[in-house]
Amino acid sequence: MTAAPLPATARHEPWPLAGLLLVAAGTFLSVTTEMVPMGLLSSISRDLGVSEPTVGLLVTGYALMVALFAAPLGRLTARFPRRGLLVCTLLAYSASNVLMAVSTVYPLAAAARLLGGLTHGAFWAMCAGYVARMVTPDRVGRAVTLVFAGGTVAILLGVPAGTALGVAIGWRAAFAVLAGVGVVLALVGWRLLPDFPGEAAGNGMSLLRVLRTPSVAIVVVTTAVTMLGYFSFYTYISPFLQATGLSEEALSPALLGYGAAGAVGLLAAGLLVDKRPRLAMLGGVVLLTGALVVLALAGTTPRWRWPPPRWPVSRSTPWPRWCRRRSCGPPRRAPPTPPPRSTPRPSTWASAAARCSAAWRSAAGARPRCRSSRRC
Repeated sequence: MTAAPLPATARHEPWPLAGLLLVAAGTFLSVTTEMVPMGLLSSISRDLGVSEPTVGLLVTGYALMVALFAAPLGRLTARFPRRGLLVCTLLAYSASNVLMAVSTVYPLAAAARLLGGLTHGAFWAMCAGYVARMVTPDRVGRAVTLVFAGGTVAILLGVPAGTALGVAIGWRAAFAVLAGVGVVLALVGWRLLPDFPGEAAGNGMSLLRVLRTPSVAIVVVTTAVTMLGYFSFYTYISPFLQATGLSEEALSPALLGYGAAGAVGLLAAGLLVDKRPRLAMLGGVVLLTGALVVLALAGTTPRWRWPPPRWPVSRSTPWPRWCRRRSCGPPRRAPPTPPPRSTPRPSTWASAAARCSAAWRSAAGARPRCRSSRRC
């Protein structure tokens, strides 16, 4: 039994590329807002006067709000118009970033991050469904992939750029720029994005019933454990790299390489997930576990520096005959320069003469002269 062909109008309908790219920019803003504090952990800690683990709780609270309220917010906002809801979430991101930029105390920063977490849950609860209604059914997969690529670009470019801006100007400037980007996207989205009515509440399958499915429960538990290990390290990647000897200015290139490796892994997962999903999932878990073990062992070694110091050698070390260059042998040190001779000043000569005279009088038994007659 073959599927019915699509109508000619559906096959030749143009792609809503402007709308898809705009929603992809929204996912870029969302992921960058979520992860940019990880590269600025040390700067925020110094400015707010709290410890780095305490600042890390800002990321934890953000993720906790997403985990707790994403599904309920998706149900509550299901009847709202889609374009208006997307624009409101972009403005809420801007409000969260503005509060974070102007916060001078830790409680205000925590409130800003909690607001961002609620916005994050509402945004991602409606994003995929909204994109699916923008295209024909045969293009849903490619459209969703294009939109979700904004999150990959955020890890690859957004977080390193935000870290570089925060180190160069200040971490508040990074959040202020994100707030401005959110306002611009909201204004452009209100003009370009198509509007769809909300969906009526139906009798869908409950979340508990979904989790009772054995295969779904295994995937959910594996994903939860994997993400727990991933974000436990990535949240504190900034102080970890600085503890190994990396300067704060070098964090942005390091995070750029981290994002590039993530893009390569995402490409490999995309090639394997349809053909061998079990291999892709287990292989990713094994690679992540091995990387975390190596990082845990590397964190206990002495701090390294670049360039590395030369190996200590002595002149008695035997060198091979083929090594004729001076760089192969031990470094030759120049003989120490003797200190310049200084001519004694007259006051020095007078002091020396007075001491010699006092020593001679004591040896001869003569009484020293006294300036006051009472003391003699």
